[in-house]
Amino acid sequence: SETIVSVSNHYPLSGTASDETELDYVMWTRSEDEEFGDLIVSEGAWSSTIVLLVGTNTITATAYDTAGNSSTDTVTITYTHKVFSGSVSGGFQ
Repeated sequence: SETIVSVSNHYPLSGTASDETELDYVMWTRSEDEEFGDLIVSEGAWSSTIVLLVGTNTITATAYDTAGNSSTDTVTITYTHKVFSGSVSGGFQ
């Protein structure tokens, strides 16, 4: 399990999966709101860009083989929303 801090609400999630038989599919889930999705798999490498919630996002990737076995890995990503602070000079017309 890994913890990451992001200032972007889009996070590129990626990894690799392999199996002695045949890899079937990989999916991700976010525990905070039960959002989920399939990951793009090509020759064992998988990837997707996930839209983060403000705050903590606990993402679990699960790989499944054709025999029904599975393996998981989890990452916690904290999204810190950028807030504009400063001043704007000039006028609006």
